Amino acid sequence: MHTCTECSTVVGDVQLYREFPGGVIKLTRCESCGLAVDKYIEYDSVVLFQDILLLKMPAYRHLLFNAKIQPNVYPKLALMTLLCNAYISSTHIQRWYNCCALFLVINLMSD
Repeated sequence: MHTCTECSTVVGDVQLYREFPGGVIKLTRCESCGLAVDKYIEYDSVVLFQDILLLKMPAYRHLLFNAKIQPNVYPKLALMTLLCNAYISSTHIQRWYNCCALFLVINLMSD
């Protein structure tokens, strides 16, 4: 069973791509959203890893539903997701504190 990485629709046991002579592949389209069912098939693993670090849901859907990976990778993936999410959250909060401090300084200087 495969899942569309863009809209999470289950597409069943269809092939994710078709191969043609000369090494050309054509990705299968999702009937629900009209986009490629899994665009990460033709992407390099570095691009997939970058999208995982950026917490992009289609990359996670590719790993969880469409990729053939070893079961021992899932705990590592969960830990990496939590660490990335914590880092993004902390930098967002830090920027908010910096903006508040700047606003406070500007208000104090205007008095």
